[in-house]
Amino acid sequence: MAISSELACVLNAVDEPAILIRPEDMTVAAANAAFLRTFGAFRFEGRRCWEAMHRSEDCALCGLGCPRREAMRTRQESVLEQTVFTSSRASRFRVALSPVYASDGSLRYWLERIRVEQGLGMNDMSRGQVGESALHQALMRELAKAAAAHYPVLIVGEKGLGKELYARTVHENSVRASRPFVAVPAEVLTENNFRELLFGRMRIRGSRGRTGLLSQAAGGTLFVDALEKLPLAVQEEVARVLEVGVFWPASAQVPMIAAFRFIASAALPITELVREKRLHESLARILEHHVVYVAPLRERKEDIAPLARHFVRALVPVNTYSITQKAVELLQKLPWPGNARQLRETLECAAMRANGFTIAAGDIPSFKKELPELFNASCGLVPLAVVQEQYLLRAVRDFTGSRAQLARVLGVSERKLYRLWAAVQKSERCADQCGAASVSDKTRHRKTCK
Repeated sequence: MAISSELACVLNAVDEPAILIRPEDMTVAAANAAFLRTFGAFRFEGRRCWEAMHRSEDCALCGLGCPRREAMRTRQESVLEQTVFTSSRASRFRVALSPVYASDGSLRYWLERIRVEQGLGMNDMSRGQVGESALHQALMRELAKAAAAHYPVLIVGEKGLGKELYARTVHENSVRASRPFVAVPAEVLTENNFRELLFGRMRIRGSRGRTGLLSQAAGGTLFVDALEKLPLAVQEEVARVLEVGVFWPASAQVPMIAAFRFIASAALPITELVREKRLHESLARILEHHVVYVAPLRERKEDIAPLARHFVRALVPVNTYSITQKAVELLQKLPWPGNARQLRETLECAAMRANGFTIAAGDIPSFKKELPELFNASCGLVPLAVVQEQYLLRAVRDFTGSRAQLARVLGVSERKLYRLWAAVQKSERCADQCGAASVSDKTRHRKTCK
């Protein structure tokens, strides 16, 4: 239903971009001229308010705050800041949501006004992936190029670098931004279930249908995490869909168009994956010219400080915590084998240890020292259990495949590998607790650890 001419005049009299939202379903009823100038011509009838802001999901599902809950509670204007992705850049917005009442006192519309607080450069276009290094700037340029194109992309990098967030950056800065971003771990797609999970099943003769992942990602992006863990038979089928552009759901009489963009992540370069027969050659040929490499955090020390401050600001309650310069300098000296994920988890732990809302250098948990080299002239003999434990730690840390694949490489059953790893973790917990105890406490704790 169209709004009244009087209400349209009031809306257009607002200088900043503004939209009217129907409270019953949060669809956009009208947008003023300033909104259309800022965000482009928008066919808003039947679209939700977050789609007007180039979002593919509800703000809460995209990790953004929404002023609606507070406005509904107080029935007054609610204001917050959001970082919103448009087709070419990211900007920080001040979003104000106000109720518009009818003559009988009932809520008729929500008036949402948007003011640009700060435009962010391409180095800040991804959520949480901030940095100042030359490698980071080059990466963001590569992501910007990928966002402007439609070809499949492979993002290569170590664990903990946030490869899915980089994939979301490509999606949310592309023309597909208002369509779904469907992420799936490669481990869930097996040779037995991948056809129904990917392609779906048509509903016929009263049987239950199923919407496949390719249909869910229609118009948007399908992201496969850890592509090297996808069975080769499934990889070959994905390559065939990308080549021919159609797929057949189960029980379907006609094929469906593959209207999605394919993005995947991998821990190793394509050449190594093909050589180790963990990437099908047909899929490798499709991806080999569109690879984005993410450097590990240890190679871009300049990014540790801005990343640390970003993670600290995001600690709950948000924008409450701070971090001292000495703590940042300590973080810059550490190796970070787990990359940005390990940095974030370390700061979360430091916040729990901090006295108040300021993280100091003393709050940063100490890392375990690297295991000593066993096979050199200066090292004496050690028990075989120690050798096994240290080798298992290295294997779990460095191996990029699944637990079943690691078990095959080590020549043990998956169940035995699980038991061995559980024993190592128990030993580490006991050592940590004993190290924090006094001498008498250590004696008592060793008894309980046996």
